[in-house]
Amino acid sequence: MHPRHQHHSAYPQAIPKKSRVSAMGLPTLPRTSALKIMATLVAIVLALSFTLSLHAQDTAAGGTGPENALVPNTERTVLDPGETRWYTFLYDEGVDGDNEPSDALAELEMDRPGSIDFEVWTEDDVRMWRNGEDFNPTGAGTAAFDPDSDDNRDRSRLTWVGSGAATTTWYIVVSNESDRAAAFSLSVTGPDVYFPEAGQAAVTPTSTPQTSGAAETATASATMTTTAAAQDSTTASQDMTTMAGMGPASALSPTGARRTLAPGESRWYTFRYAEGADADNPSEAVVELAISRPNSIDFEVWTEENVQQWANGEDFTPTGAGTPAFAIEDGDSDNRDRRLLRWVGSGAATTTWYVIVENTSDSAASYRLTVSGPDVFFPAQNAANSSSTAPTTSTATSTAT
Repeated sequence: MHPRHQHHSAYPQAIPKKSRVSAMGLPTLPRTSALKIMATLVAIVLALSFTLSLHAQDTAAGGTGPENALVPNTERTVLDPGETRWYTFLYDEGVDGDNEPSDALAELEMDRPGSIDFEVWTEDDVRMWRNGEDFNPTGAGTAAFDPDSDDNRDRSRLTWVGSGAATTTWYIVVSNESDRAAAFSLSVTGPDVYFPEAGQAAVTPTSTPQTSGAAETATASATMTTTAAAQDSTTASQDMTTMAGMGPASALSPTGARRTLAPGESRWYTFRYAEGADADNPSEAVVELAISRPNSIDFEVWTEENVQQWANGEDFTPTGAGTPAFAIEDGDSDNRDRRLLRWVGSGAATTTWYVIVENTSDSAASYRLTVSGPDVFFPAQNAANSSSTAPTTSTATSTAT
């Protein structure tokens, strides 16, 4: 049941039947009745213990309220009838306050159309809910447009689009309003969307696909490749075991949070890609890097095979590289937004990918990195598995928009 619809109810008290009275004025029961009552009490205690155990597990897992709201990560989740799950994300109006606020996009896909709903709450909505006040939520999921359906709506997919003029915390309240269990996956994306750091949320974040422009073949950036290949294998092995984000063994999961790199500094990220149900038509993974200063930061996309070549000191061409996103802007002769780098790719197997972000300028620069796609997921921990194992062989395709 949705938290806005919850209310307290009084349970009727059972009316006891008349019982025999002993000489001391105490009620007595036949032996068989007493045994039945004792067995019933034992069953109640066991059931209560089991329920409390389940409740403790649910509470530990998070998502039972705003104080332990989860980060949406596209993971398939099942809700019992009337059950609710809370999620959260953060929105920043952006680096350039002169531009129109960007949109945040929340998408929910469910196995059974019409079984699950979601609402979008602000911190003010949460406050009113805690105070027992009536309120209208800031937003709610609506059936996505589908030109092939009778009413042009896909009721297995709900979307919400919104924006703001400040740095804000948002909550998504997902509820199963049907009479049986239902499964769903939830994602939130946007250039100014990011997520709580580790320790503030229970799971690693992700984001959903963004609409891209016309695709072109990605050309590899030689700067980072040349630098990396010049390092000997000993240095590479040392890099793999240093602090988080300094090599493939400690690569981070992209969260969309704003980060700063010193001149010449690099940071490693990782994500995993599964080819999905339709192997003949693999979905795309989208990597987007929003930077505060055009041309200050670049990124490359490496496969496990690229990492192995780098570790061995071999020359190689990276699988992909970020290129300026397509945009129509006044005074921009090539219609490219150099504050947003994008790479789009896919593969034919479940694969681990790495994104290496580098500040190629002579001064500090900040960025936000997101990776999205229906078949994109992330390691359970920020550190990826060591690349010393044999890499997964896959056929990867790479495009940039």
